[in-house]
Amino acid sequence: DNPYWSFQSRDAISIWIALEDATPLNGCLSFVPGSHKLAGYDNIDIGKDLGGLFKIYPAMAETDPVAVPMLAGDCS
Repeated sequence: DNPYWSFQSRDAISIWIALEDATPLNGCLSFVPGSHKLAGYDNIDIGKDLGGLFKIYPAMAETDPVAVPMLAGDCS
């Protein structure tokens, strides 16, 4: 989430809390398996559709994301 932060500190975390049940149909989180091993900590311009991220890390575009349904109150 670093590109979205308004500061440059590495001493912060982001969490996502489901306010209602989240499914692939209504917009649950998705993760790209192994992406944590590819990306660095540079703040990059990812664009509105993640296109910038895939230009810098093309292997992420070749990996199918995994949807993670959550119940209301769950966090990730």
